[in-house]
Amino acid sequence: MKNNSTLQLRQISAYRIVFAILLVEILIYFFCDIHIAAFVNNTFIGFEQDPLLWFIYFTGLPQLILSNSYLSYFIDISILLLLMGLIARPLNSVLAIVLFLILFIFYAVFTAHLGHRNYQSGYLLILLPLLFRNVKSRQIVFEFTRYFLLFFYISAAFFKFKSGSFLSIDHLSHAIVNQFTPYFLEQANSIRTAFNLYLITHHNLASFLYITAAILEFSAIIGFFTKKFDKYLAVIFLLFHFGNWFIMDIAPIGQIAFICTLFFSQYFAWKNVNPPS
Repeated sequence: MKNNSTLQLRQISAYRIVFAILLVEILIYFFCDIHIAAFVNNTFIGFEQDPLLWFIYFTGLPQLILSNSYLSYFIDISILLLLMGLIARPLNSVLAIVLFLILFIFYAVFTAHLGHRNYQSGYLLILLPLLFRNVKSRQIVFEFTRYFLLFFYISAAFFKFKSGSFLSIDHLSHAIVNQFTPYFLEQANSIRTAFNLYLITHHNLASFLYITAAILEFSAIIGFFTKKFDKYLAVIFLLFHFGNWFIMDIAPIGQIAFICTLFFSQYFAWKNVNPPS
């Protein structure tokens, strides 16, 4: 019983840290004017997403929310309050369920306006284990989300190699041109744009960085065999995302807290759950 209590205290501390990081990510979203109220009266819905989201759009719920500014602001404020509630009570399933449903609506709305699938769905997946009140069920679901996280990065690396893009020495250089064209047109002067201009004309370095990124992603396969290196994998993924933002202007906001669960994966191993004595 004492072991269970100690483990639960560690889980509570770990989730508090993770939810605090998630709160910062959501605040960054809001600061960048990415929140439901920002899309009020703009009911454009794109269909280049998962079919599951089509069902949400067909219900008319996102459109209803976007047509009411008061309701939209209420939902935005609720996200912040529920997150603060989970920081105070990290294992509260009711708070987690409500927040999950609201963030799912946010995900559907945000993805619709992007016009394509939003890979930054970690802020949803991080809540999956807490939808279950039973300790063992919760930790088994954490195992599922952990393996999904690892699979996410492995599959990204796999498709890079499968497409053969790593064989094209100028692949990343061309991608940078497409991604940073608005910055170039605006004559934005920064370290990022200067470095990207350098990569555009130095294909060998760009190709080396592209292959390195793929190898970093593929390193997730280590996590399928052991959790001993989860902390290192978390650092690798965070460095990968920072590099991805610096070079490709693809921000990892929405995925960081989810990655940080790897720092605490030992606390959520379901094999550590002992039956009550």
